[in-house]
Amino acid sequence: MKAFAALRRARLQLLMAGQLENWREAWKAYASASAMPPLRFKNGLVLHSRAGDSAGFLFFEIFANGCYGRGLPAALRGEVVDIGANIGAFTLQAAWRYPGSVIHAYEPDPQTCLTLRRNVEANGLASRVRIWNEAVAGVAGTLRLWRGEGSVIASAHLADAARGEACDVPAVTLQTVLSRTGGRVGLLKMDCEGAEGDVFESAGAALDAVDCIVAEYHEGLVPGVLARMRAALEPSFVVAAADTRRCGPMMRARRRTPIESTV
Repeated sequence: MKAFAALRRARLQLLMAGQLENWREAWKAYASASAMPPLRFKNGLVLHSRAGDSAGFLFFEIFANGCYGRGLPAALRGEVVDIGANIGAFTLQAAWRYPGSVIHAYEPDPQTCLTLRRNVEANGLASRVRIWNEAVAGVAGTLRLWRGEGSVIASAHLADAARGEACDVPAVTLQTVLSRTGGRVGLLKMDCEGAEGDVFESAGAALDAVDCIVAEYHEGLVPGVLARMRAALEPSFVVAAADTRRCGPMMRARRRTPIESTV
């Protein structure tokens, strides 16, 4: 066990060293569970965070392990929609990976959205990133959002024992989200903590505007949600799902080609 722990520690350090200018400072904070400094990437990005934002976790999930980026096309036609943008880690990655795309970032928690806005502005992306302080749900209106442990856990579906503070936030449907874009969405990313089934089931023909989807799914919050996602998407998308140790439960979907649609 000690050897395994040492190997894991060395791997994590190498991952940080490969991407961060200030990796030593970041590693010291991560290893001691202290407040993270701004993460300064070698490609020029910077990720600011507050206490409780789990910036170390986000670094490994999104940048080091590429949990959302695996299998995505090298280029997109259309815009990017980031549902559940949190403090903006995936938004920044998408802006860097697809420099010609506009990104629509949705984050319902007002406090977290302030940090998202800070990161967008700190990276000079205000002209390319549209920030929406809204939840995306199956029905438009007002949604009660429960905060869990840290800003990465905020959901309308948390179990009673996991619920912390609550706030009521405006909610829009995926139809509204997609109507705000330029007409074509090359990539839809979702991490909406249990709402994914409701969102896709209510989307209907609005999904015709989307080419690729990558999403977390949360069976622990909403049992059966993956089957619901498949049922909503598979008429038009090829869907694949996996639950891995490093990335957890992820679903990926790409639009069927004309030949696949007729088989």
